[in-house]
Amino acid sequence: MIRKPFAAFGRVLYANYYDKGDVVEVRMNADSQIVLYFSEGSFTARNKTNGMLELQCDPGWFSYGNHQNRTLVCTANDPTVCWCYDPEVNQGYVPIIKSFQMLPGQTLTMPVGTNLFLCNGTLLVNEMQRIGPYQISVRTAEAKFTAVTDIYGLLFE
Repeated sequence: MIRKPFAAFGRVLYANYYDKGDVVEVRMNADSQIVLYFSEGSFTARNKTNGMLELQCDPGWFSYGNHQNRTLVCTANDPTVCWCYDPEVNQGYVPIIKSFQMLPGQTLTMPVGTNLFLCNGTLLVNEMQRIGPYQISVRTAEAKFTAVTDIYGLLFE
């Protein structure tokens, strides 16, 4: 796994890059407020104790805290990217974060105040091309978003 930090609206967001076949052991904590989001590939997570399938994480899979005490053995089925917002690296701060997806050709009008971290995909923002990973802030007037490819991102409120 390769971990790379990205600036996300004054905070740190990590992209974890896994090669096909990578196996990692993840200890989950019920009190954790870590946000996880998959934008590429596929991950299978099995309970370390009993081997049962716990999670199948495909693009768009999103977890905003609410973890359980358990240890998972996770396998990357393809080259995979998982985004991680960890409050411990962000001075304990946990913003409201929502998953964001668009299909190719889809158009949305986004209001002033929108903060989108484009994790993966190509997006036209008022006809200007943006390719993820990329921070997009809508500041002075609403913006027209048009998806060129599948879009996976995180909205920070």
